[in-house]
Amino acid sequence: MPNSLITRVLRRILPLCLILAALRPTALIPGLFLGGRCAAAHEELTGAQFLAEFKTRVAARDSGAFVRLDDSDVECCFKALIEALLAEDLHAAGVEIDALDACGVRYRTLALADTPADDPIFGFMETAFPGDPDYRGWGAALVRPRARTRIVYQAPHVRADLYTEDIALHALLRDAGAWMALFAGTHRYANGDADGDGDEDSDAAHDTENLFHALTAYLARRGEARGGTPWVVQYHGAADRDTEPDVVASGGAPAPGCPLVSIDDAVDAAGNIRSGVCGWSEEKEGEDGDYLLCVSSNVQYALMRGMGIGDGFLHLEIERAARADYHAGSGPGHDGVLDLLDAVAEILGGASPPAPRPLSVRISFHPPSVPTPPGHLNDEGLDYGCREEPFHLYGWR
Repeated sequence: MPNSLITRVLRRILPLCLILAALRPTALIPGLFLGGRCAAAHEELTGAQFLAEFKTRVAARDSGAFVRLDDSDVECCFKALIEALLAEDLHAAGVEIDALDACGVRYRTLALADTPADDPIFGFMETAFPGDPDYRGWGAALVRPRARTRIVYQAPHVRADLYTEDIALHALLRDAGAWMALFAGTHRYANGDADGDGDEDSDAAHDTENLFHALTAYLARRGEARGGTPWVVQYHGAADRDTEPDVVASGGAPAPGCPLVSIDDAVDAAGNIRSGVCGWSEEKEGEDGDYLLCVSSNVQYALMRGMGIGDGFLHLEIERAARADYHAGSGPGHDGVLDLLDAVAEILGGASPPAPRPLSVRISFHPPSVPTPPGHLNDEGLDYGCREEPFHLYGWR
């Protein structure tokens, strides 16, 4: 190219570059050095903007807007997207966004603008709105690549369990060592049970055909393979019940000194709200361990229990009054929720990753003369109890 032509091109491009740099310097750099792809897909939002935009994309109850995730190629794109963000490779993340777009799945990558430069948080969010032809209702995720722990905060019942998405985001931002936050994409009752498995298709905590569960499973198996099993902390909402504590925790087997009990003790000691643990009697009025809402039917817990890491799953139910105080920014419920977030961050942040525990398996043979089956049946915890197999009866305890 002649020098005169180069000069003319530069004269036209440089002023535009300077304008872009002045308006949004971080948007220019990926475009110049990463092939231009990420400038279009990568946005900067404050935490408050992220939450506000996310909520506009959460489909309502009975909307029928949720679409089951049953495409393994799409699921692989999301797993690769998580890995790209963990590697802080925004170009690779943009490639996965393009691949999803080619499948009709509309997502974008983002970065939180109000986090320290040396501790970035990246994420992805659906761009389609409820009612749009390509809307899926699969939610969002935020990733802190340089986290010192493997704590994953989750909000599986967004919109239904009021303000739990706010609490999960606040937990990630307040806990400087936390790794990720995952958010389901619709009201848990957006859809009915079209696949006939007994649970609403849109209920991310009780059905497995959704991005929320797929990513939880991926992170659990990733941790198992790499020796960094995650802590999975789910925030749920409960109705106000005079006979039960403001917060009910469950997951794993409660024992003295275990994280569940230590968190419970810290919240009780702070004195703003009452806390209890399913199966753990504290000999206090209303804290006998016998509570209505426990973790037994949660599919993420079942998955982790099936892998032998059920102790790494924490299910936290917060009553409505405490969540209302939290949202209002004052009152004992507000302070109590902050006590809970701080206790979870401090205790899990200082705890060793949950170690796998072997499952106990009971096997009887019918008829007795048939050979012993090789290995043991691993159903990933999704069908606990007794189940008939040809010639054998398998039972899990």
